[in-house]
Amino acid sequence: MTITPRDALRRVTLSDLETFVAVAELGSFSAAAQHLHVSQPAVTNRVQRLEAAIKTRLLTRTTRRVHMTPAGELLFAQASQALDVLDEVLRDLMDSAAQDSSRLVVASTPFTASILLPPLVRAYRNRRPDRDIVILDLSYSEVLAALEGGDAHMAILTEPADDRFVVEAVGSDDVVLIAPPRHALTGRATVSLDALVDQELILIDQYRPLFDSLVNAMNDAGLSPPTARWVRSMSTVLGLFEAGMGLALMTRITAELRCAADVSLMDIEGLTLQRVYSLVLPRRSDRVELVREFCDHLRTGFMREKAERQA
Repeated sequence: MTITPRDALRRVTLSDLETFVAVAELGSFSAAAQHLHVSQPAVTNRVQRLEAAIKTRLLTRTTRRVHMTPAGELLFAQASQALDVLDEVLRDLMDSAAQDSSRLVVASTPFTASILLPPLVRAYRNRRPDRDIVILDLSYSEVLAALEGGDAHMAILTEPADDRFVVEAVGSDDVVLIAPPRHALTGRATVSLDALVDQELILIDQYRPLFDSLVNAMNDAGLSPPTARWVRSMSTVLGLFEAGMGLALMTRITAELRCAADVSLMDIEGLTLQRVYSLVLPRRSDRVELVREFCDHLRTGFMREKAERQA
């Protein structure tokens, strides 16, 4: 039966080739054994196995030194180059894997991604510059799809997520009524329910549960609730508000960061409106330690922000 080169290759291991190259470079079986951290008999067995597989003598041994045969010199040149290339490829792959393992993709809805997350991410990267935090700016349904599909490792949402995910509330923010300059309600710190009769409110769709709470409170008080103008994004809320299209509801942090100084922020008397920020995690993750570390940072950040506001 004729042995083909492919048949011989199947009988050769990388350790056999690596050992042969080490012996040829160092000119000694004992030196190669020390270099490879194996016993000298193991080195001898590997070289003999390689020679048997290709049916060719590769090395000759004298009392002082090991020499390569012409066939050994040919194999040494090619095998050394092949091992160097393989070593470089494996190093690149391992470096890439190490970089990927330090990359965390966080999904969130647009305004949370643009208002809430940037300072928290900046503080985290100042502490851990070796981490790469990527923020995905998506709609609510897209956030959940990204989590389920593995395109995001975690999310921060202000809306409930279903039982496909692990959800943990980590913070909240009061929702306030804002009034533009020269409005009848401007200058107040609080506003009564009856002051909202015949008013028009601009709200994002996600505020429907909050608006329902306001409507119920006004109905219980025998008052007609305000008219609601529903839009899809907080940017649109701000645009319509600045155009004088009505009052608006938004979180206090949003109003403080995005509204002019002469805009009035008011609590609604007898009614507590809040948006809860939640960490939303898939039930399985390949970034367990990184997710845990970043979640710890977010919890601390939310608690610190809350304490600063109460101070």
